[in-house]
Amino acid sequence: MLIAAVSDIHAPKFISLLRKTLEKEKKKLKNIDIFILAGDIVNKGNIQGCKQVITLIKEYYEGPILGVRGNEEYDDRKEKLFSICNEITWLEDNYIILKNLDIVIVGSKGVLDKPTIWQRRNIPDILEQYKYKISKIESILRKFSQSNYFVILVTHYAPRCRTLTGEKYNTWPYLSSTKLTHLIKTYQPHLIIHGHAHLSIKFFDNIGRSKIYNVALPATKKLTIINTKSSIIDFLNI
Repeated sequence: MLIAAVSDIHAPKFISLLRKTLEKEKKKLKNIDIFILAGDIVNKGNIQGCKQVITLIKEYYEGPILGVRGNEEYDDRKEKLFSICNEITWLEDNYIILKNLDIVIVGSKGVLDKPTIWQRRNIPDILEQYKYKISKIESILRKFSQSNYFVILVTHYAPRCRTLTGEKYNTWPYLSSTKLTHLIKTYQPHLIIHGHAHLSIKFFDNIGRSKIYNVALPATKKLTIINTKSSIIDFLNI
């Protein structure tokens, strides 16, 4: 399976950059099986920006689109977001099985080691939310860890790994999760796709057999295309 993935478009902020990268990869997009949006599709809760992103993607790609929310797709606007952008299959701490391809895609906003100042002020139960999310992710990864499915985990926030390289080290707890890293080490999903790390200079890493990609558009400046059928997953746009 060929996957196209991107995050952190923050529409309309990086919509021009998205258009450039889609135009550059328009030939490859004809062969893509699924397009993944790994959060922060819109900027600061401006959910109308999601429709702008989808309209642009559909100029180049006609297949299924899967998405998770980022921190800028606010909780109190998610139902309206899902309604406006119903072309996206949204994953919220759950999963979808692509039976014809023997693939499971698990999706979540993800968790942080330390909530941001904004989160602590505006989301009083943020620690309980993170505890719930990590529990849900673990239960799904455990369920499929001994299966014959190819398991893909999509989160907005990163696991703690080298795809954070380029971000100031003291900010890593506010960008990523060591708990998620532990789950990856334990259950070894085949592929992890995340965003959020805008300043990253290293877009690929391994945790055991698991392959991790940071697909944040401000960092990569490109569409990330991943071939899951290769014996060693290829990062075609590295």
